[in-house]
Amino acid sequence: MTSTPQAMSSPQLALGVALTTQQQLSGFRFEAAPPLFKALDQLLKPSAAASFYVFGQQGTGKSHLLQGVVVEAQRLGMEAIYISGAELVLIPPEQAKDCLMGLESVDVLCIDDLDKLIVDAHWSDAWFHLYNKLMQHGGSLLIAAQTNPRAVICPLDDLRSRLQMANVFQLSPLGEEARGQVLKLEPSKKGYNLMTSWWLTSCLAVSEIWLIC
Repeated sequence: MTSTPQAMSSPQLALGVALTTQQQLSGFRFEAAPPLFKALDQLLKPSAAASFYVFGQQGTGKSHLLQGVVVEAQRLGMEAIYISGAELVLIPPEQAKDCLMGLESVDVLCIDDLDKLIVDAHWSDAWFHLYNKLMQHGGSLLIAAQTNPRAVICPLDDLRSRLQMANVFQLSPLGEEARGQVLKLEPSKKGYNLMTSWWLTSCLAVSEIWLIC
């Protein structure tokens, strides 16, 4: 199984995360959201300053899509990063801004499960400022969540407004036949752990120091 390291610019992200090259856009079933295929062309343009929000229930391929976009962006020579909101909730929210530091300089940022993260005021504030800085830098943001941006639980109205202004796509569950084809084509991922990264370990270490103090 081959992998490609994520391009990192923040000191906390220096060693990166290995993304499996098996999670490619060519393996994503765009039948779940046909207009999304054309929209990704804009996302993968340099200095696009574009934001996209995809939502759908578990099992609709959101993580596959985000990881595939990162792999494709890196193939095009862009600096792209995938991070998981479900992993970031392990970090004390008071450290939110420190953990996101430096991400505003990347070309493409993909955040999975953002709705699980921004229920907290610290994380929502940190993401609001990162969103603004990333757009000013000309970067692109791809967000995945289970909830429609109009229904997302977030204590910061300004961030909710930004999410609603994004290009929004809903992913629908695949039919039984399509799911069967995906299972046949999907290679084994035994031993693959996407988010076991130096970055997350570093953030947790900083959090432990904060707790001791």
